[in-house]
Amino acid sequence: MISMTRSGLAAMSVVAVTMLSVAGCGTDEVVGSPNSSDVAPQAQPAGPTAQVPAGAPGGRYAYVDGLCRQIDFSTVEEILPFSGEMDQSGHHSRPYSVAKCFSENAPRDETIAAGSTRVEAQWLPTPRLAAAEYENKLPVFSGDAAGLIELPGRWERATLANGNGVSTTAASLLVHDSNLVIEVELAFSMVEAENQAATAVQRVAESIFALSGDR
Repeated sequence: MISMTRSGLAAMSVVAVTMLSVAGCGTDEVVGSPNSSDVAPQAQPAGPTAQVPAGAPGGRYAYVDGLCRQIDFSTVEEILPFSGEMDQSGHHSRPYSVAKCFSENAPRDETIAAGSTRVEAQWLPTPRLAAAEYENKLPVFSGDAAGLIELPGRWERATLANGNGVSTTAASLLVHDSNLVIEVELAFSMVEAENQAATAVQRVAESIFALSGDR
């Protein structure tokens, strides 16, 4: 009876050793789990690497230093001469710059006729932003005008306004091309020259485009 028991125990030992061996082989094949820190991270798509230079103009036109002193105002002065120097303000910082010009007009014989000339030129970072600026300005620009005309020319869009309800001779032009937006305004009292005023604001805008274009 004892000998049979020892034989049975020996057989059971062999089975146990075999099972441990099999279990050991299975353990060696497991290298990690989905929650383990050893799992390789998923690859992420590469982001954009191209950088736009800070000074990139983003359009056809570039800022002109001392713009107000270089604009051709001859058609304005044919109607009513400037009574003093043309003042310039604004700022120049790429990629956005603005120049503002202003002067009073009065004949040299000091008669009652008088008025003012105002210009604003904006060089924006991109043509898209310039188009948006044109749209933003248009409602205010059109507010006091007696008549509005879509003006064809070398530009993409332009609106001419005749009259402002105050001055006897008044004409304004809001114009956009590429990255440049220009606003020109003449407001003269006791002067009858409406057609000349419309021509004058257009000539001023053309002069600014010529000075700052294709550099």
